Amino acid sequence: MVTELSPYLTMDDSPTVGVMAGRGRTMTDLLSGDTDMFTLPTPGVGQARGQSAGWPDVQAIETTGSALGQGEMASYRTGQ
Repeated sequence: MVTELSPYLTMDDSPTVGVMAGRGRTMTDLLSGDTDMFTLPTPGVGQARGQSAGWPDVQAIETTGSALGQGEMASYRTGQ
C-alpha cells in the first residue's frame, strides 16, 4: 500500500518504505477518531492531459510543513 500511495504524497526524502512500514506496525490500535486528515492547500484545480488536477500551493505547503515540524498543527488548523 505504501509503495502504491507514495507517488501521491508530499514528503521529504527521509521516510523509506521500511521506515513507514515500521511506523505502521506501531499504530495497530489507532482508531479513525485518533487521526486528523486534511488536504494540502491548493490555489485551485484544473485539467492536465485530460485529467482533473489540483495544483499545489508550494508556499502554503511550506507553512504547513513548518507547523508540522514544530508540532503546531492544532493551532495551524484553527488559524490561531
